[in-house]
Amino acid sequence: MTYEEYVFRIGNKSVYDSLELQNQYNNKKSLVIIELVYYGFFVGGNNINWIWLKNHGCWGDGYPTSQKLSHEQFNKILKEGNIDASNVIID
Repeated sequence: MTYEEYVFRIGNKSVYDSLELQNQYNNKKSLVIIELVYYGFFVGGNNINWIWLKNHGCWGDGYPTSQKLSHEQFNKILKEGNIDASNVIID
């Protein structure tokens, strides 16, 4: 894709400034853009924090991006957050 398409696709959703985006575009052999979809929030004070995740077997050791949840763990989090799991697509 062209640089203009790259910047348009990213829009204002990047943690990088425009100079870093241009540097990556020009110097990396391949780039991957990951767009996260915001589903919603946990209502009614149903905040799920690291302590809750750790105490309920939903957080292992290691870096946050290396965590992989099972379907059961994910459903446990949704249930605690009072989210209807039938509205969530798990792929």
